[in-house]
Amino acid sequence: MIQTPSTGGWDSPTIATLFVGASAVLIAGASVVVSYLAFRSQIDPDVVVYAQTDDGRPSIINLIIENKGRASAEDVAFEWSGKLPTRAWGFKLGEPDSSEEMNEGPLVHGIPFLPPGGKRAVTWGQYAGLCNALGGGTKEIVIRFGSRRRLLRGHRTHENTCSLDIRSFEATDASDRNWDKKIAENVDKLRQSIESTSQSWMRKLDDTGKDRTVNQDGEWPSGSEGDGKEGEYSE
Repeated sequence: MIQTPSTGGWDSPTIATLFVGASAVLIAGASVVVSYLAFRSQIDPDVVVYAQTDDGRPSIINLIIENKGRASAEDVAFEWSGKLPTRAWGFKLGEPDSSEEMNEGPLVHGIPFLPPGGKRAVTWGQYAGLCNALGGGTKEIVIRFGSRRRLLRGHRTHENTCSLDIRSFEATDASDRNWDKKIAENVDKLRQSIESTSQSWMRKLDDTGKDRTVNQDGEWPSGSEGDGKEGEYSE
């Protein structure tokens, strides 16, 4: 019987089987990673900082610190470069920056404990004032916080970066079309109208008083209501 000598290599079915097996292992590993990340997103805290219009004061923009995650955040700290403005008031763009530098509050001193859904609201300023303070740009805020591990002992550290934007509030209630400015403008127009009407009536009353003044001889001026006998009115 004649035997075919072995070449010492792998045939095509073997290679295909190994390829399929390796692919299955990679897919299973990727599934485990995705499942783990999804699980982590459900149990980890997620602290963010963003700007939001104040519902009770439409011209005011607040900075909101919020834990959007499912776990409590501990030792929350914030960092940024340069000046973070606050109390940036103003309705006109292009004016000099008159804001103050933020040196108090939770963004400066941090938050020891922030439960899921917990919030802090900090009055930031008005649209034009913030644009003048930021130069129309953005401000990057780095947030660092910790959380307790669920399966193991100890703590886990987290870091987020949020970009504070002000230009997106253009043409909204928080910008130069806000209600506070409209009210102030209408009140000023009403004041001017009242002053103009009052001055007009004062002039008319003054002219009427002059027309009804008797002369030195005790007679009414010609053409006045009192024209006629002294002390009598003509019909």
